[in-house]
Amino acid sequence: MNPHDQWGTLDSGGRGSELIGYLVQQAELRRDISQIAYGMMSLQSDESVLDVGCGPATELFEFEKLVGDGGRVVGIDSSEAMVSEGQLRASSLGSRR
Repeated sequence: MNPHDQWGTLDSGGRGSELIGYLVQQAELRRDISQIAYGMMSLQSDESVLDVGCGPATELFEFEKLVGDGGRVVGIDSSEAMVSEGQLRASSLGSRR
């Protein structure tokens, strides 16, 4: 079975909150590995980052820290549920974006 099939069509399948919870949990579990990957990206202050398929924006906030106030971080996703969750998370975490 394709792992994507279990979630169905996110915005019309009614399982958006379940998938968002899963993605946030997975991001927490792989935090150490992600930190190594962020370092390998060698992002600098004032750079721009585009995260295509950003989901609930779990990485965007880390990218924001790396590029600083002069940088720019943009996340896009085809799912309205993911975009809404990312906006909620940005607001609750005090994102400057």
